[in-house]
Amino acid sequence: MRHADRLVCKGNHLIAANLTGAIHVLDAQKPTVVRTFRTHTSPVYRLAFSEPLFVSAGVSGEIHVHDLRAASSLVPVQIFKGHKMRVSSLGWSSTDATSLASGGVDQNLLVWDTRSAAKPAARVRKAGLQTALAWSPHKRGVLATSGGTSELCDWNTLGEMDGTERRVDTGASVSPRACSVWQPFLMSCRRTL
Repeated sequence: MRHADRLVCKGNHLIAANLTGAIHVLDAQKPTVVRTFRTHTSPVYRLAFSEPLFVSAGVSGEIHVHDLRAASSLVPVQIFKGHKMRVSSLGWSSTDATSLASGGVDQNLLVWDTRSAAKPAARVRKAGLQTALAWSPHKRGVLATSGGTSELCDWNTLGEMDGTERRVDTGASVSPRACSVWQPFLMSCRRTL
């Protein structure tokens, strides 16, 4: 795993996870640990931050929701259980602060409503390995994903999610990308050998 997958920064907080399962919250202005969360017993490979909440996921397939305001750093405020294997991507919706998407090695793409941890709000089975995802800041509920192949997919998470809105073959392996905040464009990088 790349180190960047276990590191997120927003505002005055830098959050870093390690292979022991510990998650450190640092003051971004000075390199000091403010708090350590210890809710995972296995390596943490993915983090996503939407202040004051952040989520962490790893080998177990569980997604832990943490609140920086919570008194305890030993118990997550919520646990999402929907993946049977390691979570390979996480992302908060840019238009809806309660929607979180996760992709797993189990080839499931899940969308969670953080107001309810009972079950995923939407699920695509056999979506393929989704190693990167980005929410559209222009159209509510639109999620773009890629899985290390040459294909980019757009999903309408507000519908049935039984198929993709659009699939684009880039001709080469696609790396993580982001949606433009100024124009309705999807940005990606492709790697050729």
